Amino acid sequence: FTRAVQLIRAASGRVVITGMGKSGHIGQKTAATLASTGTPAFFVHPGEDLVALYKKMAAIVESISAPSPLPDNGLARILAHEEIPSQQGWTSMVDAALAAIERDEFEKIVLAGTRVLAFDEQLNPFHLLKHILKKNGNSFHFGFQFHKDVSFIGMTPECLYQRNGGRIYTEAIAGTRRRGATPEEDEALANELLNSDKDLREHRWVKKMILDRLHPLCEEIEATSHEKPLRLSHVQHLHSRFKGRLRRGVADEDIILALHPTPAVGGYPKKASVERIAQLEPFDRGWYAAPVGWVSRDAAEFAVAIRSALVSREMLRIFAGSGIVSGSDPDAEWEENRNKAQNFLQLFQDE
Repeated sequence: FTRAVQLIRAASGRVVITGMGKSGHIGQKTAATLASTGTPAFFVHPGEDLVALYKKMAAIVESISAPSPLPDNGLARILAHEEIPSQQGWTSMVDAALAAIERDEFEKIVLAGTRVLAFDEQLNPFHLLKHILKKNGNSFHFGFQFHKDVSFIGMTPECLYQRNGGRIYTEAIAGTRRRGATPEEDEALANELLNSDKDLREHRWVKKMILDRLHPLCEEIEATSHEKPLRLSHVQHLHSRFKGRLRRGVADEDIILALHPTPAVGGYPKKASVERIAQLEPFDRGWYAAPVGWVSRDAAEFAVAIRSALVSREMLRIFAGSGIVSGSDPDAEWEENRNKAQNFLQLFQDE
């Protein structure tokens, strides 16, 4: 496939090659779905005639036209804005979670909210991404469009894991403060975060889960940095890094199943917190907080799809979540979610 991959990289378009998954069906369904959107997609069966497949791919790639440049005009205008849940509903949701924590059902839960914006014209998701790239660095940027009218985009600071051969790298991100208006205020907020009992507990549960889940998969694992501020455009987080050496035979599927969802998007313990999220949140998360990335034989990289939004014609649904532990304040967590949503809202406030 080396020649095929080189051909695809040189093309001004999208070509997807997918293989047989463990279930025997995942790749074929993906290829069929992509083909229905106009993306050339090829399902490779065991024993496939790769020479013939290459010739077919070459013919299709040659027919692909270069995409038109994205427009530089302004973004659409907001007509309506709804928060789900409302602040009152959010307070009730957080209070219910805190009561469950007091009953020792779990130690941490991540509750999310969504802001639904209606616009005066259909949105171009990649136009939005273009503007996001200008304003939000230090993040993984992604965009998926499996239907011409529905896309999932975002800029996430959180790496689920990176794999290079048998080496794995991952990180813990949990605990949040807003950015300061001045360097002095920003530093004061960072120090407040570093000395907050609530935020340190929230962060250390994420670290504990990562170590607990990776130990069976790794011959060795170690922390390479501890609880430093990670500064983003509107918020800053506690951040720790890890690296390890995988055991022979460990696959990317094993790593994803072990790590996802992390306590940074689900909670701790995982099973109890995820079950309660489904009961408390008044909407379907869909792709929010899912692993997004790529995988190959020699390497893989996945991020966690937070700070994300679903684009559907004239609608934009923005997602953001907050970690709830004993001592959490519903009003403070509401403001934290609003700060996280600013990654998207700032695009339209500047217009």
